[in-house]
Amino acid sequence: MTETARILKLSARNFKRLRAVEITPGPDGVILTGKNGAGKSSCLDAIWAALGSKAASPPDPIRHGEEEAEVELDLGEIKVRRRWKAGRSDLLVTDKNGAYAAPQKLLDGLVGSIAFDPLAFTRSTPKEQIAQMLRLVDLGGLDLEALARTRAERYSKRTEKGRQRDRSKGAAEAIVIPEGPAELRSIADISAAAQKAGEEHRKRKDWEAKDQRMTENLADLVAERDKLSGQIKDLGVQCAEHKSASPPVVADSFLAESARAITEAEAHNEKHRARAAAERAKDLHKAEADARAKEYRALTKEIEAIDSKKTGALAAAKFPVDGMGFDDEGRGITFGGVLLEQCGEAERIRVSTAVAMATNPRLQVVAIRDASLLDEESMQAVWDLTKARGYQLFLEVVDSDDPAAVLIEDGMVVEAGAST
Repeated sequence: MTETARILKLSARNFKRLRAVEITPGPDGVILTGKNGAGKSSCLDAIWAALGSKAASPPDPIRHGEEEAEVELDLGEIKVRRRWKAGRSDLLVTDKNGAYAAPQKLLDGLVGSIAFDPLAFTRSTPKEQIAQMLRLVDLGGLDLEALARTRAERYSKRTEKGRQRDRSKGAAEAIVIPEGPAELRSIADISAAAQKAGEEHRKRKDWEAKDQRMTENLADLVAERDKLSGQIKDLGVQCAEHKSASPPVVADSFLAESARAITEAEAHNEKHRARAAAERAKDLHKAEADARAKEYRALTKEIEAIDSKKTGALAAAKFPVDGMGFDDEGRGITFGGVLLEQCGEAERIRVSTAVAMATNPRLQVVAIRDASLLDEESMQAVWDLTKARGYQLFLEVVDSDDPAAVLIEDGMVVEAGAST
């Protein structure tokens, strides 16, 4: 069997709305025309039902009132026939050597997606378009949706870290360090000095009291010196010895000075503590801002790695049309860097038609339902594209002035023009 195939003839009997039709499309394709409900769509459905698996068959393929339906396709080297009867279908595929033992397997290798309709693609949601393109484009196993979720999560987390960083930075900048001493004064040292001075002061008072008593005693003894001369002499010696051991004089004002020094030290230390607390708070906020900034940078690297991975996969991917791609934010398909849904109608049709051809590299057929919706420019663009690539175009329109159009009424071919 050749690598590519076209439809040389379509024959259908009692399939859906069709009674009996036989259509011989030209090498470029065919226009099916007729009123709504005449059977145009049934012709396109017949092609897919004959080639696809059981899942491709409609729920009710047999025309009402009939017992069986049949569709035959002449693809050149091979002939395809599928019949439906009593809820069952049978498939026969033959070539010059006879029937194939595994006919559906052969057709599955031939058919990509004959049901792909460029108009349906342009009118599907961006998410549906992405899903269809992912079935065509090899991204090396890359899951774009999972990657987009991971990126969104990292982006949201990075945004929050940025807010935390800015709050901490602002809090640090808002703290004003008050004027104050850089060092504490030791109240304990001042208290110890005051205590020592107090002890010396008490010693002096005790000495003075004793000195007073001894002097008075000496006076008494001097008065009685005749009688106590020896005692006076001894006491004089004692007094002289006592005076030689006199402690230093400590002024009474020293205690007041110590109390004043303690008060000043407490005020000094209070200012120091206020300054130290402000410096600690400022340093804490700065450290917090630095930590959040570090996390922000790490998340930025993760996001850049995700973007790089995606960019690499997309750069290596082979799209059906040059200039196609996926939007970085997962919003849809792009063409020339612009979202497809924002492109002009004619441009969207051209892109979609090219994608349709890419889905059927072997069976070179593109089918467009409701082609009446196309304007003249878009219609001509579709014909030009398919013809340039050697594809057949099956168009379904309500009215057509084309002399080659096939007119269908009540499930039958009423008029068949020259092949296109």
